[in-house]
Amino acid sequence: MDSELKQFFGNNETTPEEDEEFARLAATTRQVGGGHYLKAIQPWDIVKAWELNFWEGNCVKYLLRHRYKNRKEDIEKCIHYLEYLKAHYDELY
Repeated sequence: MDSELKQFFGNNETTPEEDEEFARLAATTRQVGGGHYLKAIQPWDIVKAWELNFWEGNCVKYLLRHRYKNRKEDIEKCIHYLEYLKAHYDELY
């Protein structure tokens, strides 16, 4: 920070750990493109907690948002991912 700005704002430097925590919180608390995920628990939190794979995670995502975004289309997407999981079960698990 240049000296004039430091005089004006004070020495508000942060640690790398504080910067990392800020970035993590900023990414998990903002919504890009609508409010259909602004609920108490984000789908990606469920995916992470349950260690779901790509197809399972997308099933969760589409199922949780269907009433707030694309309705039947999201149910169809969820079913599509489930069909893929069923067809490729042995190679995925």
